[in-house]
Amino acid sequence: MQLELDVDISVILMHDGVIGTSKKAKTPLSLKNLVNLSISIFAIIPDIKARGMDPNNMLEEIKGIEYDKLVDLLVDAQKIVSWI
Repeated sequence: MQLELDVDISVILMHDGVIGTSKKAKTPLSLKNLVNLSISIFAIIPDIKARGMDPNNMLEEIKGIEYDKLVDLLVDAQKIVSWI
């Protein structure tokens, strides 16, 4: 059953949250479930590079962004929920 939402939801993966986003790595089940939802998923490119990963090898469902785009997303967001 697909959840119908009338709001835009974005998830931003940063720090160690980017681990598992590579096509070459084993994708965690939780990330597989996440990419199947009708949401936008972003990963911070400097965090990907800092972990020795190639941003060009990310899963197609995840868009790599720089910190300036992160700021734009946060400014445009109606509500922000953060957790580690």
